[in-house]
Amino acid sequence: MQRHLFAFGSLVVDSLVAGSGSDSERYREHILRLFNKAVLPLGARSERWRAASPPRFSSLAWLRQHGIPVRAQPLVHGEVRPGDPVPFDKTNPAPYRAALLDLLRRKAATVGDQVDEWVVINHIATGQSERLDRVYGPEIWVDLLREARRVLPSGVRLFVNEGQVLPKRPDGGRRGAYREVLQELIARQAPLDVVGLMAHFTNRDLTPPRELWAVLDSFAQFRLPIFVTEFDIRFGPPRQPRALTAAEEELQARYTRDFLIAIFSHPAVEGVTLWGFWEGQHWAPSAALFRRDWSPKPSARVWQDLVFQQWWTAETGATDSQGRFRIRAFKGDYLVQVTHRGVAFEENLRLLGPSLTKRIVLPASQ
Repeated sequence: MQRHLFAFGSLVVDSLVAGSGSDSERYREHILRLFNKAVLPLGARSERWRAASPPRFSSLAWLRQHGIPVRAQPLVHGEVRPGDPVPFDKTNPAPYRAALLDLLRRKAATVGDQVDEWVVINHIATGQSERLDRVYGPEIWVDLLREARRVLPSGVRLFVNEGQVLPKRPDGGRRGAYREVLQELIARQAPLDVVGLMAHFTNRDLTPPRELWAVLDSFAQFRLPIFVTEFDIRFGPPRQPRALTAAEEELQARYTRDFLIAIFSHPAVEGVTLWGFWEGQHWAPSAALFRRDWSPKPSARVWQDLVFQQWWTAETGATDSQGRFRIRAFKGDYLVQVTHRGVAFEENLRLLGPSLTKRIVLPASQ
């Protein structure tokens, strides 16, 4: 096996990927060793996008060089944010709408052809009174998605994204609100490719696997792929460094295992991306897989064991009397090596469906 079809990725920090220090070197090494997908957060603040020279993201060339597909996010946020992209005036909301579309176009023009996916609208189902559809009507979602489809290269997949769906909340969080928005988008035939579900857990809202599956089932009804876009498990407030106890690290590792098994086994889910992996650069340092000194936490060992041991296919054996060799394998990319009379032959294949037959014909002289 060379690579999973299922995406196991992480947010990457542009300055670290492009840096020259020892931490940057180790950061790049960990990306190559652990992940087959990257997320580049671009933020929604428009000051940098209005500048004469648009921002540059040096990491994109490196990620492409190493064959790592990239999702960028977001093009816009789903609620009015005063002052961004321009001051909002309730009595005259048209300029804000025009500025949102302009921000979307600027971002798309800057990195649109360097990424494979975009979260077009982030936090599309927040409960705030100035959610975009409550200001402009639900057609705003369709307009933003259609404009993204128009200006981005063909083949770039479009996401919407929301949080407070997978963590356990007494009131259900935003599960119902998000489903309502998705129903509206589908009814209006919006160009949407993937449903994004954030998964920012704390130690107090860990959802049991059976309930996770029920939630995933409720979103699978839309017949669109589901992607867990932002996964982590933190202790205490975000942005606050905290040394976890052995018991806390063990809880974090156990739930990481439960969560990954639940989503990997669900037929509607196509991938998961961590919202960072190194304590030295993480929005919630306690959630990182690796400590500041790069030593692995138990949750890192869980990730490596599941992704590269339990769910990794590496089989060897001899063909039967009819020249057949059968295995059960996880979906992904493979290098098939056949040795006959001391001569080795290699062919690549990609397993995408429930079964695949690959015929390898050896030269007659062999």
